[in-house]
Amino acid sequence: MADLDDFSIYFEANETPVFGIDLGTTNSSISVWKDGEVITIPNKSKEKTTPSCVTFLDDGVLVGTTSGTNNHEHSIFDSKRLIGQTFDSVESEIKYFPFHITKDDIGRPKFKVGAKFEAYPEEIAAIVLTSLKKDAEHSTKKEVKNVVITIPAYFNDTQREATQLAARLAQLNVLRIITEPVAAAVAFGYRKNAGKFEEESILVYDLGGGTFDVAIVSIDETGMHHVRSTNGNTRLGGSKFLDKIIDFCLKRVEAMDINHKFTDDEICLLRIECEKAKKALSERRSYKIMVHEMK
Repeated sequence: MADLDDFSIYFEANETPVFGIDLGTTNSSISVWKDGEVITIPNKSKEKTTPSCVTFLDDGVLVGTTSGTNNHEHSIFDSKRLIGQTFDSVESEIKYFPFHITKDDIGRPKFKVGAKFEAYPEEIAAIVLTSLKKDAEHSTKKEVKNVVITIPAYFNDTQREATQLAARLAQLNVLRIITEPVAAAVAFGYRKNAGKFEEESILVYDLGGGTFDVAIVSIDETGMHHVRSTNGNTRLGGSKFLDKIIDFCLKRVEAMDINHKFTDDEICLLRIECEKAKKALSERRSYKIMVHEMK
């Protein structure tokens, strides 16, 4: 892993920066406001987003990716789908996960990894937040304490409280919870130079790694943002595009060798390669996946 020594943000000794965290279903990131602009802080791999995935190892946890194919069964991802929910309300979702989810004594979902590890969705989120916190502290040489965290506009009070709990577990002080559509409207500087003061409404599309949301956001004459209406699909996002690429590869292999059966490790490797392809196809017209090298 590369370190972050070549990336740093300097703050005066008396400055107390406030950090913004996007705790996403599929990917998360942390940013800070400095000299009139938002700076997104890279992780140890020099990426500006960190997969919201936690792998349990015998000697600790790994955030952001699995540590090789032998540990894919010990990796928890998409935990945000379950945060602040009851087991009964997400029971239909469980069939999409490759890991085991149980119900505790008061009906909350709980991840069970092997015979040794158990964790609630809030605890998984806290581990991701702690990883983001450490990366930011390394780059700024400042304690990351005060934060603003984004949440989906459709989150209810219980889900909001669960997000707050995850932050407290990560020893973060949440100054404000802001909905993702409002964050998007603010981040892209809507009306920044418009010179208008009457109330306006805008439509925000938020296509993430795991969910797709749309929202009507009104901005009043004072500049305050208000979410008026939301809708979306909680299972449509970049992960669905990835699934389509994987299905395409599996069908091509089946057409070439109908008797070949992919092992779990091969599927894991294929998923990693297809993820690379998905990202590459955002900028390129083609990408080659060497499926035969995974056998």
